[in-house]
Amino acid sequence: MKKLVAHIAMIMLVVLISCTADKENEFRVSCTFDGIRTDSVTLFVIEDDYNMMREALAASKADGKVTLVGQIDAPVIALLKMNGVDKPFYFILEPGSTSLHFGREYTLAEGGDLNHVYATYERLRETIQSSRLQNRKEYMKHVADSTLTPTLERKMQRVDSVLCDSVQRVTVDIINQGGPVGRLVKEQYFGSLDSLYRSKIK
Repeated sequence: MKKLVAHIAMIMLVVLISCTADKENEFRVSCTFDGIRTDSVTLFVIEDDYNMMREALAASKADGKVTLVGQIDAPVIALLKMNGVDKPFYFILEPGSTSLHFGREYTLAEGGDLNHVYATYERLRETIQSSRLQNRKEYMKHVADSTLTPTLERKMQRVDSVLCDSVQRVTVDIINQGGPVGRLVKEQYFGSLDSLYRSKIK
């Protein structure tokens, strides 16, 4: 009898450990669509060992929302393909909850430490690139108005150079941190780096 009780207790312990592990490895990706026309989404993950894309989950939209739930052993690069939308959305899929909010003019990603790092980098990059674009627009306006003086031209070129260096520097820094975020940034932006900054990648 004692052996039977001990055996049952051991089985219950194994089941409890298994359930706890499953809960710790569970991911939940909640997607909200505001003005984005799509009826379904497909979640893909990038297999690190083979650098291959694998379909993980697919779901249909209901009331402007989709929730994807599954298991994952460690954070990986993921992309969400939306039916009817040409460009997929990249993010870091990790255990826990992640919220993706898709609007016509923006995409907001929240949840997960690594996903936060990636989203912060994307916002910083967008801010710097926006400043570069504004500087170039002002430059072209001065050219069109014939108000571009040599001094002003040098100043605006210097501003563009500083901004260009800034975006490349932060890109190399995050690539060199490694992990899923570094790999994703390298995959997306390595081609935008000049030879000097490419040589700084470890």
